[in-house]
Amino acid sequence: MKHIITTGCSFSDPTYVTDNWVNFLEKNYPEHKFYHYGACAMGNDHICKTVLAGVKTLLDGGVSNKDIFVIASWSGIARREVLLTPYETFRGLEIGSTLPTEDKDLAKVPFGQHCIDSFEMILLTQMYLQKYKIDYKFLTYMNIFHKKVWDENGQPEWDMLRDDQVSGKFNEVFLWEEFPNLKYLSELIDWSDDKWWNYKGGGILEWVRDNCKDGFDGPFDSGHPIKSSHKKFAKMVANTWLKNL
Repeated sequence: MKHIITTGCSFSDPTYVTDNWVNFLEKNYPEHKFYHYGACAMGNDHICKTVLAGVKTLLDGGVSNKDIFVIASWSGIARREVLLTPYETFRGLEIGSTLPTEDKDLAKVPFGQHCIDSFEMILLTQMYLQKYKIDYKFLTYMNIFHKKVWDENGQPEWDMLRDDQVSGKFNEVFLWEEFPNLKYLSELIDWSDDKWWNYKGGGILEWVRDNCKDGFDGPFDSGHPIKSSHKKFAKMVANTWLKNL
């Protein structure tokens, strides 16, 4: 039996859509034990924190590092949370209770700073897993690493994403090319196919758009993958990550 940790935003939240891809993954592998920490509107702070706390909890409980596998779906570059209380638990983890930061407050911080913060969260998570020799798979909920995806306030440029989808030409300018101070961080991240899954430079959103007809629950700029899309993603993509454990 392996212990599988999953985390991310609403695209990986088992409570947001009935039968999310993480739920289907658990159904497909009943021999393993799953811990799902994805939550609606959460950013990369939450994802990093739940991986660190989740892994530590398992190790402290006597689980071997060889029996732990982490799947982290990284969220929006500019998403942040604020602590409400340090005394509550989140799905069994003693990490306190947080609230997503409002867009108007996020806009007060330069987008370049949001980039630094998110890249550092990704790198910290990677280095922690490497330190304890824990295998993992990283992905993103959508294309987050290309400059034209985001406006100056760190919000998605949905028109640009639509144009890319129609033309088949995806943004080639990475954030670390736009902001030279990110270059050293990008070079420290292990982008190998063994550790990262991506689809046309993007993630779950782009995959669903190409592979699932009417695969979202609303307009493109507010929709999430529906149950059938999650099921298909689990079967065709996520299943392969656990196949050889």
